[in-house]
Amino acid sequence: MAAEKGSGKLLLVSDWEQLLQDFRTSHDLQHKWLTSWPGLTIIDQALQSITKKESPLKPQLLNFLEENAELLVGSDTVAGVCMLVESLRNILPAPVDGSLITHTLKEQMMVMVTTVAITVDAIHTATPQLEMLTEILLGFISRTNYAADRHVRATACECLRELELAHPCLLHVCVGHVFALCQSERTHAAQSYKILLTVILHNMACHMYTIKSRSSGAQPFLSITIPLVPFSVPPFLAASSPRQESLSVPAKELTAGTLFVCLAYTLFL
Repeated sequence: MAAEKGSGKLLLVSDWEQLLQDFRTSHDLQHKWLTSWPGLTIIDQALQSITKKESPLKPQLLNFLEENAELLVGSDTVAGVCMLVESLRNILPAPVDGSLITHTLKEQMMVMVTTVAITVDAIHTATPQLEMLTEILLGFISRTNYAADRHVRATACECLRELELAHPCLLHVCVGHVFALCQSERTHAAQSYKILLTVILHNMACHMYTIKSRSSGAQPFLSITIPLVPFSVPPFLAASSPRQESLSVPAKELTAGTLFVCLAYTLFL
């Protein structure tokens, strides 16, 4: 290996090329690298390289982090996810200069960090970091009708959709805000907003509500009285068993009229 542990030296392009090849080749070579370079150190080095203007391996490094998340993070999920989320927090609002920071890089970073958070089960193992990620994405999609970053906002909606699919009803308290954003958005990104809303409503209809009441006055599920941020993981999901989150969702009464409105919104979209 060209760079030794503790040298204080960033991995060079040639080092990364060797590392990427070795990780694809065998578990023994993976272990050899991880003996000299702990997983969290490799994550840190990769993030530094990704944000360097002259790095020619940004897409490959993003894919590497996404594909090897569990191996690199190991048992220190909080620290690993925190590093990734903080990096996303810094990159997302940064001005696009066409070389160091691009719209494509922002989209790739969002997808990578979201995928890693789901893969390492951050909702149970790094809950505050998952909340931070969700809050960053929600805050970003709130900037409706800004044409320059419409593709990035659409990707942010897709990332939130993946989180909602992985953890049903994660975003149920945000549904009123998302509905308002759908009404506000006028660029082609509106389609991604609408798909996100449909997934949230679908999960609420399938997992959260039952038709037990015929009375009026059901809970206004499109209410926006609760602020969009700060975001908190619903307690029933945080306390759920891994990969069985849907079983923990509490049932609530839903009047026939409210169910009709919910389905009407979904069909309208």
